Amino acid sequence: MFFDILSKLCTEKGISVTQLTTILGISKSNVTNWKNGSIPKSDKIQEIASYFGVSTDYLLGNDTKSKTPIDDDDIKFALFSGHDEITDEMFDEVRNFAKFVAEREMKKKKNESK
Repeated sequence: MFFDILSKLCTEKGISVTQLTTILGISKSNVTNWKNGSIPKSDKIQEIASYFGVSTDYLLGNDTKSKTPIDDDDIKFALFSGHDEITDEMFDEVRNFAKFVAEREMKKKKNESK
């Protein structure tokens, strides 16, 4: 159950589980254990939930509700004050930068906890 939800979240985010292991510093043996039905330790569950922006209950299959995705048009309006001349390429650049910043902060937090 956990691994199925994790795989689904990775797919929705456009990354593979292998890429997630690199981003969060998760060992491949842990992923193999999860595929076989093991549940991660609570600190790892919290880290993964934070990365995906979902609750730990959702990640564990106890809560069917995840955060509602925000429509791209709403994001464009919020970021660019409704300017119509924002191209898809410009928006993709902003989205990629946001992903970069989120991943950088996650790595920073991981290094601080060592």
